[in-house]
Amino acid sequence: MEQILPAKANKQDVSHSMAAKANIVDVKSTMAEIAANIESKVSYEDFRAALDEKLSRTELAHKLDEKVSFEDMKRYVALTNGSTPAP
Repeated sequence: MEQILPAKANKQDVSHSMAAKANIVDVKSTMAEIAANIESKVSYEDFRAALDEKLSRTELAHKLDEKVSFEDMKRYVALTNGSTPAP
């Protein structure tokens, strides 16, 4: 019996270990946070739809090539004296 007693935890060790454990309130609040984070994530369908709407690099380059440059617009305004043509 004397050989077994030194291997046992004393009351202070047990109290310290119990204080370090999470209580039920901590676990419930953590689970609620996890559930809220999961609910706020984008669904696969929403992600797929956004990805399908995204321009590719080539499409963007093509759109930028079609855009009027600032210099062209300046020349146009200078030629027309800032007036817009009648429809």
